[in-house]
Amino acid sequence: TNGTLPDELKKVIALIDIVSMDIKIPSDLLQRKLKGDFWQSTEEFISISIRNRQTYIKVIITDSARLKEYQKTRQIITAMNKDIPVILQPVSVANRQMQPTLKKLVEVYEIFSKMLSDVRIIPQVHRLMGWK
Repeated sequence: TNGTLPDELKKVIALIDIVSMDIKIPSDLLQRKLKGDFWQSTEEFISISIRNRQTYIKVIITDSARLKEYQKTRQIITAMNKDIPVILQPVSVANRQMQPTLKKLVEVYEIFSKMLSDVRIIPQVHRLMGWK
């Protein structure tokens, strides 16, 4: 699911039917060491995925990420295929300090829905049920 690992996707693409890609915004990943160029890796991952398999993309929404990062994410997806299903997934109540406000969630939805044809908001159900 990690949308920044195109080389790993190449190794398994022949073994899978559907790609469920996660995009975590760079400002939310500062505590992790990012390999290479985040945006370039993301573009390559999407390109490999949509050429070979049915794909949907899940974008994690937090309160701390900047709107311009969501705009960049939308721009990359739109350039590849504006009909890729995109799921916006707000960080759940399990992580209150990162949980987006309703205002932020609506702003991010508007960014994506203006140019993409299939945008949905789905909560982290596994977190709401207490699963890890």
